[in-house]
Amino acid sequence: MNNFIRVLPYFWPHRRQFFLSVGFAVLVAVFWGLNLSMSFLIVKVFLQNQSLHEYVETEITKARRDGDEYAAKLKQHERDLRRLDALPPAGEEPRRVELLKDQARHQSKLSEASRKLHLYNWLRSYALPWVPRDKFDVFALILGVFLAATLLKGLFTFIQEVLIGSVIELTTMGLRKHCFRSILRQDYQTLALSGTPELMSRFTYDMHVLAHGLRLLGGKVIREPLKALTCLLLAFVVSWQLTLLSLLFAP
Repeated sequence: MNNFIRVLPYFWPHRRQFFLSVGFAVLVAVFWGLNLSMSFLIVKVFLQNQSLHEYVETEITKARRDGDEYAAKLKQHERDLRRLDALPPAGEEPRRVELLKDQARHQSKLSEASRKLHLYNWLRSYALPWVPRDKFDVFALILGVFLAATLLKGLFTFIQEVLIGSVIELTTMGLRKHCFRSILRQDYQTLALSGTPELMSRFTYDMHVLAHGLRLLGGKVIREPLKALTCLLLAFVVSWQLTLLSLLFAP
């Protein structure tokens, strides 16, 4: 870690390219997640024998039904609370606390149902008109989106590798120049004491190891966690309960 801190002054002039490479790493993660989301569509269309239009309509109906159910429960809780307010407070506090907890839980469920209803209504209005109803056409569309996302992901990965590679080369070049200027300022006895093999090792092997570490840090160490985070977010969207259960047992 100390060596990376010492390299920071040579890296900092090229920070714009580095941050630009981070932006392309985010795009790689986004298209990686888009490729994964295609599997969800394939499961819905082919394995569950349900078109996307039918799936959205089913979810809209379910969200409306859940919203009406939780709204009715909230009204019932409000009536129960008003009834408790009219009674003497002695002995009614546990019941009041229980009703307030249920009210908060049902309010959260109602908000979740409202968000789902808004999302699926938006999909039905703006996305589904572009989706064909025939299964073969849907499969061709999914494959087309998958191919386009894969090509874009590969392009962004290439650009990110080129950007981070240029940053590493410029950083190591600046470090090599600094080392060379430092050696030129040394006297002959110091250079003879260090020896040519050690100096050449500093300029070749040590610089190669440092460049490899910087490439790993700027490339995979940034890109792969972003891809993992995208997968985790998609898993939460599909089923947050199952995702939390997996996170509990996976480690």
